[in-house]
Amino acid sequence: MIRAIRYSRNWVIRNKYYFCQNSKILFMKRFISGLVVLLFLAGFTAEAQAVLKLGHVNKQEILTLMPETDSAQKKLDKVAKDLQDQMEKMQVEFNKKYEDYMANASNWSELI
Repeated sequence: MIRAIRYSRNWVIRNKYYFCQNSKILFMKRFISGLVVLLFLAGFTAEAQAVLKLGHVNKQEILTLMPETDSAQKKLDKVAKDLQDQMEKMQVEFNKKYEDYMANASNWSELI
C-alpha cells in the first residue's frame, strides 16, 4: 500500500512537472504565433495608411517657376531649328536627284 501511495504521489509530481513544462511550451508557441500575427497585421495597417495619402502636383506650374526652363527651352528650339534646316536640305537634295532620275530615266538600263 505504501508503494502504491508513493507511486501515485510520484506520478502526481511527474504529471505536474510535465504539465508545467507542456504549458510553458504551449504558452511560448501561442505567444510567438500571436506576435507573428500581430506584426503581420501591423504591416498591412501601415501599408493601408500609406495608400491613403493622396496628393496633386501641377507639373506645368513647377516647370514655369524653375529658372532652368528658359535655357532648356532655348536649347530645344536651337536643336529643333537645326534639325528642320537639315530636313529642308535633304528634301531639296532628294527633289534634285528625283528630277535628274526622271529626266534621264529613258537613257538608263532597266536594272536602275
